Amino acid sequence: MKSLIPFILIGLSIGAYYTYMAPTFIEIQDLSTKKGEYVSAFEKIQNLAVKRDEMMTAYRAVPTPSMDRVKKIIPDTLQAVDLANDINTVASHSGLTIQGFKVAETQANIQEKVASKKLDSLYKTYHVSFNIKGQYSQFTRFLKELETNAYLSDVRSIGIQPAGTKDAPDSYTYTIEFTSYSLR
Repeated sequence: MKSLIPFILIGLSIGAYYTYMAPTFIEIQDLSTKKGEYVSAFEKIQNLAVKRDEMMTAYRAVPTPSMDRVKKIIPDTLQAVDLANDINTVASHSGLTIQGFKVAETQANIQEKVASKKLDSLYKTYHVSFNIKGQYSQFTRFLKELETNAYLSDVRSIGIQPAGTKDAPDSYTYTIEFTSYSLR
């Protein structure tokens, strides 16, 4: 019987290893792997926080007049009344009159959304159109002033139709369509 006790103890040790120790080692390895992933993610978060703080410091360092100009070029929200007022001011400096000012938010093409898998854009686009009456020299002056206007815009089309009357035979009606942008 004395000679069987070491074999029984060895058998119990092997059984305890496979029933308790082996699964525990596997669990410890899994937890160690997860810990490594969490540590890596935490380091990335810390790096991003440092980068965010650097960016916020740089953002706060921009002078207020410069930030106001940036906000005017691409405003947080497009104020159609302010845009119409600015364009009307430019037109009146050139001696022109604006008629039929329209602003509509542009809906993105569904096919483009599906193809790019990007549902949210960083900015909104607006389709702006209006008619303006006046002489060609006034219109070119208006376009030069509008070109230096602070609002970011892309001209889509310009239409010209004669609107000559007895009072002004060299007068035209210009239809202007452009795209303007805002952040939200």
